[in-house]
Amino acid sequence: MDDDRSPSSAADADRISGRDQDTVDSLTNSIGVEQTAIQDKVNSLGAAWPKANTESMSHSADWKRQS
Repeated sequence: MDDDRSPSSAADADRISGRDQDTVDSLTNSIGVEQTAIQDKVNSLGAAWPKANTESMSHSADWKRQS
């Protein structure tokens, strides 16, 4: 069974693999930048970071959308 998405030659497979790897590398780098920005923000907030009182949210009604 032929798959129209399959590469027609080994060279095509290498070209597609390289392009896919570039995309993955780009996304990985973007995620790394975002994670660093979030970590910097958390570090700058320190103890001022608001923390939820999860003990007070143990009942399922606490999680319902407020009208």
